[in-house]
Amino acid sequence: MSSKSKKVGAAFDLELIVRIIKLAKPHRKLLWLAVMFTLLLTALAPIRPMLVQYTLDHFVENKDKAGIQLFSIYILLHIILNSLVLFGHTYVTNLLGQKVIKDLRMRVYNHILSLSSSFFDNSKVGMLITRSVSDVETVSNFFSQGFISIIGDLAQIVAVLIIMFITSWKLTLISLAVMPLLLIASELFRRGVKSSFQKVRVQVSQLNSFVQEQIVGMEVVQVFGKEEQEFQKFEKI
Repeated sequence: MSSKSKKVGAAFDLELIVRIIKLAKPHRKLLWLAVMFTLLLTALAPIRPMLVQYTLDHFVENKDKAGIQLFSIYILLHIILNSLVLFGHTYVTNLLGQKVIKDLRMRVYNHILSLSSSFFDNSKVGMLITRSVSDVETVSNFFSQGFISIIGDLAQIVAVLIIMFITSWKLTLISLAVMPLLLIASELFRRGVKSSFQKVRVQVSQLNSFVQEQIVGMEVVQVFGKEEQEFQKFEKI
């Protein structure tokens, strides 16, 4: 495999992220709808704990059954509303990801068709399959599970911190004291994931190449009785 295919980019490449986001430009309405659902989920997240806290402090302690029943209805309505918004969020983000992946696969396949025969002589089939299938799927996950979720997580962190500081700024500062340790752990995890992802990507490419070659030449393998030998090669990948 060429060094180019083994090259690992930076963990955070702003230019690359912008290029990926531009893939959703033809579906900007879905993108904004996904962002809207994400912000709604963020706004709804702290409401239920606040309702529970108010119920415990004002009604349970005073044994106010009417208040408990009323706020139980509020909590139930919140759960229903949150479920509906979550359903909309999941549906829209996955639809956006599928539309992007469709456009991107068409562009990739059209590009492959335009390449010269010498390119295919010097390129492994497994890498081409990985690029057009697995890597494109990763881009789709960026929209359905990555980019949109990051927006929601950041907004939720800001909202929670504001509520925490309003409730007790001293306890909030104590809670934030562990942040350096969390940042260090996150950095170690990021490096490990980056390395593991690249190894998996290389192995998937090798697996695709091997399976494609063996299926094409299966008649030859069977004629010479090499099934067991080829299976052992497959196990070593």
